Amino acid sequence: MADGDLQGAKELFGVEPSKEPAKEAWRSLIPRGKGFVMIRNSTSLADFPGLKHAEREEQQACVAVFHQLHCLYMTYAAYWDARAGKFDEIPPRHLIHCWDYLRQSIMCAGDTSLEWVSEHQPLPNATTGWGFQHTCKNFDAIYDWAERHRSKENEGIE
Repeated sequence: MADGDLQGAKELFGVEPSKEPAKEAWRSLIPRGKGFVMIRNSTSLADFPGLKHAEREEQQACVAVFHQLHCLYMTYAAYWDARAGKFDEIPPRHLIHCWDYLRQSIMCAGDTSLEWVSEHQPLPNATTGWGFQHTCKNFDAIYDWAERHRSKENEGIE
């Protein structure tokens, strides 16, 4: 990450989700099929819980990063809904699932990059996270793979 940029992803989400540029920025992160892919029986995969190679010729799955982005978007949308006085647009159970899922995902990824504290940050003893080197996976490659192997044609992040 360098100069407000984490692997080419500029800060795009500074406006309310009701504004079309923000909605489009979020939608652009999710491939057609919404991250759901079809895994064929011949695909070389380790044994995963729930993966039944012998029972079916193919099995549907969701690429975790797109589930994570969906959950992040849901919390973003819920925040702006609440600011507008709409508290029941997104079921609380869905948000609780998303918060716990994101917590576990962040802990699993365990980014150990050092983000230096600066006197020039908006808050004392804080960091923005921008401008520091992080080791990232190639999101564009993940996106392209998920779109090529999609199990559905639907679009969106909701």
